[in-house]
Amino acid sequence: MLQDNQTFFKISYAVFILSMLMQFSSVTIIPGSVLIIVALLMIYYRRKKLGGSDFESHATWLIRTFWIGGSLWLPLLTVAGSVIFALNMDLSKIAAANDRGEILSEQQIMSVMMNENGALLKNIFYSVAGIFALWWLCRLWQGFNALRRGQEVKNPQRYF
Repeated sequence: MLQDNQTFFKISYAVFILSMLMQFSSVTIIPGSVLIIVALLMIYYRRKKLGGSDFESHATWLIRTFWIGGSLWLPLLTVAGSVIFALNMDLSKIAAANDRGEILSEQQIMSVMMNENGALLKNIFYSVAGIFALWWLCRLWQGFNALRRGQEVKNPQRYF
């Protein structure tokens, strides 16, 4: 049973890493999301049988990684990125058109905003995604490293 749990959690850590990487492609984002949810459900189911073992801490660690990442870090970083974007976007072409008395359609406004601010938006996205990915990978590495050494995760309730 020990080896079975060891293998299960090694695969679980790998699935969490793989699913995070799959979020960066429009082709694999849905399969990656389904993959991590299936893994999460399997970990919840498995945790019931682990009562008090070292593996229970790994189950808690992975479950909290999912929920802390999805309900705390990702929304906070998204809001921060949106604020940075709003404070730094270039609206000069839209303002100039308005000053000339032109009425731009919603589609024209979006086109101007993306053409003028596309690089800024990409930089913010990759910065936000990079911070999140770094936290996610560090957290998974800590858990996997403890598993590899045959140890429990110390204080699996922590955020970092």
